[in-house]
Amino acid sequence: MKRLSPILAGALLFFLLASAARLVPLNQDEGWYLLAAQRIHQGLTPYTDFTFTQAPALPYVYQLFLPLARTHGLYGARLGQALLLTLTALILLRTLRPKTPAETLPVLALLLAPLYVQFGLTVKTYALTALLLLAAAACWLRGPRSNPLTAAALLLALATATRLSFGIAFVPLSLSLLARRKTLGDTAWITFTAAGAAGLLLFLGPFLLRDPSAFLYQTLSFHAARDHAFPSAVHLGFLLRPLHTLLPLLGVFLLLRPAFRTLPAEERTLWYILPAVAILHFIAPHPYDEYLTPLYPLAVLLIARAALRHPLPTAPLHGFTALILLFHLSSPHLHAWIPLKTDRIWVQADRATDLDTLEHAARILNKLLPEDAILYTPDTYLAIEARLDVPRGLEMGPFSFKLHAPHPAFLDWDGIEQALAQSDAAAFTAYHFIHSPEIRPFSPEEEARFRDLLARDFTHIQTIDRFGQNRLPLEIWLRKSPH
Repeated sequence: MKRLSPILAGALLFFLLASAARLVPLNQDEGWYLLAAQRIHQGLTPYTDFTFTQAPALPYVYQLFLPLARTHGLYGARLGQALLLTLTALILLRTLRPKTPAETLPVLALLLAPLYVQFGLTVKTYALTALLLLAAAACWLRGPRSNPLTAAALLLALATATRLSFGIAFVPLSLSLLARRKTLGDTAWITFTAAGAAGLLLFLGPFLLRDPSAFLYQTLSFHAARDHAFPSAVHLGFLLRPLHTLLPLLGVFLLLRPAFRTLPAEERTLWYILPAVAILHFIAPHPYDEYLTPLYPLAVLLIARAALRHPLPTAPLHGFTALILLFHLSSPHLHAWIPLKTDRIWVQADRATDLDTLEHAARILNKLLPEDAILYTPDTYLAIEARLDVPRGLEMGPFSFKLHAPHPAFLDWDGIEQALAQSDAAAFTAYHFIHSPEIRPFSPEEEARFRDLLARDFTHIQTIDRFGQNRLPLEIWLRKSPH
C-alpha cells in the first residue's frame, strides 16, 4: 500500500487542530505571552524594560504570528500554535518514515491526545519547545557526525531559551558522547558541547549580560518563591494526572519490552531525557502536569521507532488506531473543553465557548473605546482580543501585583494608581487580586482599597458572567471623564 502523503497528513492534522483551537479553555498566560511579543515588536527588551518570567525565545518567535493575532485575535494566535504542532508532527513522520497508512495513522492518533493538544494550542512555550526538542532529537539520530551534532545542539539551546528547564537535556547527550570517546574520538563531544555553549550564549547571553539580577530574578527566583497550601497534593497530581495521556504509550512499551534491550546508542540516550526533565519539574516548588507537554512528541517518536522495528499486520494497527481515539474520548481534559452551565443539580451544555465569550467582551469594549485607548486589565487576553494596549507594568497579567515589600518587577499601590491614571477603561475578574510571586490572594481590605481607587475615576458599566479562565465574572468600568 502506498505511503500516506505527509502533506495530506499535515493538512488533516492542522484542520483538526484549528477546529480544537476554538474549544480549548482559555488560560491567563496567553495574554501576557502575546503582550510580551507586542512589547518586543515595539522595541522593548524583556526583563529590563518589562517583566517577563519565562525564557525569552517564545515572544521573539511570536512576532511572526502577531499579524494573525491582530486580524483574528486570540484565535489567530492559536492558529500559530496549531502550525507549530503540525510542523512537529511532520518532523516526527519524516524521522519515522512509516511505509503504509496503517503505520502512519496510529502515530497521528497519538498526537491527538487531549492533554497534548490542549496545552499545545494554548499560547505558551509548550508547542515551540516540543518542536525544537523533537527537531534536535531527529538531528541527533542521524549519528555522531559534525553537522547533525551541531544542529542538534543549537536546536536544543533554542529549546532551552524557550523553556529553561529543558537545558537539562544537554546532560545525557553530552555524557553519552563523552562515554564513547574511545570509539568516536574527541571531535563529536567537543563539537556538540561547543555548539551548545555557543547557542546558549547567543540566545540567553545578551539578556544575562544586560541585567543579570533582573534576568535571574524573573526567570528563576520568581518561580522558586511561589507558594501553595497543599504541596504534597500538587506534586502527587503532577505524577498522576498525565498518566491517562501516557497509558497508550506505556501499553506499547510493555508489549515491546524486548525491543528496548538492544537500542542503538543514539536512541538509548534520548530515552534519558524523559526522566531527567520530568524529575526536574517534579522537584519544582509548584509543578503543573502540563509541564511535561513538550516531552510527549519525543516519547511518541521513541515508542514508535521500537514498534516499527516489529511491524504488525494491518488489521491490528487499524484496531489500535481506533482504540487510541476511543481512549482520547475518555480524557478528563477533553471533557473540560465542553462549556457547561450548572443550576443546582441540572447540568446543561453552553453554546458559548470560552473563546466566544472573550470575543463578545472584546466587541463591547470596541464599541465603548477608540482604537488607541488604554485598557487596565490583568486579564490580558482581553486586551489582545480587543486590539487595545495595557498600561506599562501590567504585562504579566494576574502576576503583576506585589503590595507588600515592593519590587520593581511588580506594581505596588503607587504603580496601580499610575496605571489607572493612564487608562480609559478597566476590565477585570478576580484574577486581579493576586500577590506575586507567592501567588497569594489580596486581603479584603486590599481589594476594598483597589475598588475605592477605581470608583474615584471610573463608572461600572457592565458585568459579564462566566468569562475567561475558570469562567469568572468580568467587570467593565469606563472612565467618568475622557482624558
